[in-house]
Amino acid sequence: MGGQTRGYVHRVDIRAELNDVWQALIDPAIMARWHVPNARVDAREGGSYWTRLDANNVREAHIDVFQPPRRLRLIYMPIASLPDGGAVLVDDFLIDKDESASLEANANITIVRLMGSGIPDGRAWDPMYIRLRNGWERALLRLKASFERAEDSAVKQHGGGSAARKPKREENLLEWPEPAKKKASADNPLLAQPAPPEPARFNTPSRKFEDNDFLKWPDPTPPKKP
Repeated sequence: MGGQTRGYVHRVDIRAELNDVWQALIDPAIMARWHVPNARVDAREGGSYWTRLDANNVREAHIDVFQPPRRLRLIYMPIASLPDGGAVLVDDFLIDKDESASLEANANITIVRLMGSGIPDGRAWDPMYIRLRNGWERALLRLKASFERAEDSAVKQHGGGSAARKPKREENLLEWPEPAKKKASADNPLLAQPAPPEPARFNTPSRKFEDNDFLKWPDPTPPKKP
């Protein structure tokens, strides 16, 4: 009987068609753009889902639930290099269209939720748990970027409003971004405004205040002689 287990939950909202996002989860050619370059998928209920994370780690899963284009649940085979405590590792993808966000943005917004579970709570599994949790988070960001950057490029080619902007530096989604320094630019016109002047200082004669001075209204200042 297995002991305690742990998991992770991720969500990403993608500006793309529901069916296109679904296809990106099961088509090895598309998966190479955001997940791994060597996936093998038998896309059907009872099929298989095979990926190689690196030279030493292969993940092979049984497709337990296959409901296009809404749900994909994977049940993984035990990992040979880690102790088998009887737990069953699962990745469950739930996909849906955000109707209200789509109306507001005048574009198709698809929500991808991933719920991972069954990872043993033993110390030997700590590195793999961190790798899977963080790896999926970054992979889903790459999935989002693969759709939205392609759409932005298409808008620029057709003379969209963002065509005049300089292309942004490609972000490395495998690293946490450094905090950007604020610079004046066309995108941030407020940063280009001169700093407000310091408030005027009034030259008043210095004197010693008494304890009750702050309870009195000050005398009016006499006007200067022309």
